Amino acid sequence: MQIVQVPARICGPDDDLVSRLLALGKKVVINSPVRGFPGQSPSDSVRAAFAIAPEIIVLTGTRTHLPDTIALAKAACHQP
Repeated sequence: MQIVQVPARICGPDDDLVSRLLALGKKVVINSPVRGFPGQSPSDSVRAAFAIAPEIIVLTGTRTHLPDTIALAKAACHQP
């Protein structure tokens, strides 16, 4: 298993699951940040997911806010 996909709800900022997987050389995909960070706006949820670790891939699950999600991803990667 080289790639591990986990829901955002089990890898919050205080959990070390992602860092442990990365230390083992695994690629990490995090899905459903909006469901994983309840009580936050969709934008803040996506930002929180991107902030977990710079090496991760985030599956946002967006259907209706694609331009907003692309802008958040670019900002997280420091791209214009």
